[in-house]
Amino acid sequence: MKSFILTIVITLAAFTAFCQQKGANISFDTETFSFGKIEEIKGAVTHVYNFTNTGSEPLVLQNVQPSCGCTTPEWSKKPVVPGGKGFIKATFDPAGRPGSFAKSITVVSNAVNSPVVLKFTGEVIGKAPAIEEKYSFSIDNLRVASTYLAFGKISSAKTASKTIDVLNGGSTPIALSFPTVAPYLEILVSPSTIRPGQKASITINYDAKKKNDWGFVAEEILFTMNGKKDAKYKFNLTADIQDDYSQATPQQIANTPRMTMEKTVVDVGRIKNGTQVELVYRFKNLGKSNLEIHKIFPSCGCTNIKVSEKIIKPGQTGEIKGIYNSTGQKGAVNKTISVYTNDPQHLNLTLWIRGNVD
Repeated sequence: MKSFILTIVITLAAFTAFCQQKGANISFDTETFSFGKIEEIKGAVTHVYNFTNTGSEPLVLQNVQPSCGCTTPEWSKKPVVPGGKGFIKATFDPAGRPGSFAKSITVVSNAVNSPVVLKFTGEVIGKAPAIEEKYSFSIDNLRVASTYLAFGKISSAKTASKTIDVLNGGSTPIALSFPTVAPYLEILVSPSTIRPGQKASITINYDAKKKNDWGFVAEEILFTMNGKKDAKYKFNLTADIQDDYSQATPQQIANTPRMTMEKTVVDVGRIKNGTQVELVYRFKNLGKSNLEIHKIFPSCGCTNIKVSEKIIKPGQTGEIKGIYNSTGQKGAVNKTISVYTNDPQHLNLTLWIRGNVD
């Protein structure tokens, strides 16, 4: 009985193997490959995936589709007889693709195991940018990476720093100086005299506490080159000065002020040009410490705004009042009023004026 069962098992195994061999079968030496680190400046790289037709019928590659236009494939075009060998060649172009990459090639054929997905990975080491790319702005012979510095959010009690990279693109030395600097700014140039072809850095330290302002601020920083002044010798910077609670403990947050608005939108309805509308935004301090209204900034000169009190004690109420003047306005009204406070939930609260002017 055992002998009979063993015979059946062997017969089934042989039959299964025979069935598996019917038709073409594509078997790659490897279906994955790593290029490792490659340099962008050295151009395209290539890997060849070799395969064998392990089936019983000729193998025909019908389509070889890369996942990216950065990959160019080549492959065996003639039918591959059983036991014969073929190839898929993948050429990857790293130009403009710094960083890690993972690509694939889908191979469609008449094989019983079609499709097969080949994969390759690597990391492109980007080429060093040309001088024109890194220092894309020219101020006479001074080339700069940017003439604009965005500090973003700055804590009202801290100093933030930004650096501008510069290059002397001329044939004579450039001496940079900043003769008029606001007391809340510190400007360091290293080196202050830049030789032809030499790089330098301009570091700007912005002391928001000394600035004593809130919200969005913009500055012009004027400089001289070799003692010469010119209207184009300037850098522009912006910052958004707010209170900073990023290091506050949960207990400190629990003891902060909390500004609760009765409404944040005043709808003036449909009005005629030249109409003046009174605006009232009421609020209450539901927190545990004094609420400070640092600054109120309307988006339009058509709006005149003031606050009843700039310091509102816990439990007290306040009002932001003003007049919207529709003179010279037409169509939909979407004006804003930015309110800067010391409430961590409403460091920058936006109030709206909406309506329509005929």
